[in-house]
Amino acid sequence: MMDAEDPNSSRDRARDFLVSGTDAERMWALEYVGMSTDRPAAFGVARLLDATVAPLALRLLAAATLGRLKDPSVVPSLDDCLKADPPAEVRRACVQALHRIGRKAALETLLKAGRDETDPVVAAEIAHAVESMRSSR
Repeated sequence: MMDAEDPNSSRDRARDFLVSGTDAERMWALEYVGMSTDRPAAFGVARLLDATVAPLALRLLAAATLGRLKDPSVVPSLDDCLKADPPAEVRRACVQALHRIGRKAALETLLKAGRDETDPVVAAEIAHAVESMRSSR
């Protein structure tokens, strides 16, 4: 009979993979962190928003994972990603994450981003998020 894996072991492995894993290991780690809502891993997840660190698919999943974590400490990382002009789909995923976080700092970031956004789909996502966040206050 096989013993169940220690959850701390999976958590630690996921955190390690975020920093030094292969793309496949990082994908697993992002899914694990998102499902387990391991908020202390948010910094490692936010690091994967950087285009020099991770390919597009990982950056998209990293943004979605940050949204699931709802950790307001990552708002500056999402803001940086919005300003760094990554592909529109990454910016849109960052907008969705900020919307899910839903704090004042996230709203302020979206308002600033809305003034500079040139992609119509991302701009519409920002407008929707801002309207939704304002109406829920």
